[in-house]
Amino acid sequence: MQEKILSFRERTSHHFAVIDILGEVKKPHGFHQLDQEFGKFLTSEKYHIALNFSQCIYMDTDGIGSLVRLRQQIQGKGQIVILEPSAQARHIIMLSGLDKILDIYESEKTFVQELNHLSKP
Repeated sequence: MQEKILSFRERTSHHFAVIDILGEVKKPHGFHQLDQEFGKFLTSEKYHIALNFSQCIYMDTDGIGSLVRLRQQIQGKGQIVILEPSAQARHIIMLSGLDKILDIYESEKTFVQELNHLSKP
């Protein structure tokens, strides 16, 4: 099986930085890349981050470790949400218990609708 290289697409939706995570987050390099990507946002003081996992085909426990570190660094400053987790990403997120501390949205559309609803007076 050929390894899928990890890459990212960055964009903005409302006041959230959205990171599309594409490929595999696994040892030996994937989680380091994920930590570096998260570091860019923290350095630029972007503390509202939506992580789109729809095209993440594999994530190991080191990827979960990256999510936990990001949450710890942002706690009290902003928010992290998970968008459209693939079946494999959802499985590892639920096994780790992160689904109890991070909001997960089945679609980006649902997430944007909730943001719009919350911003109405």
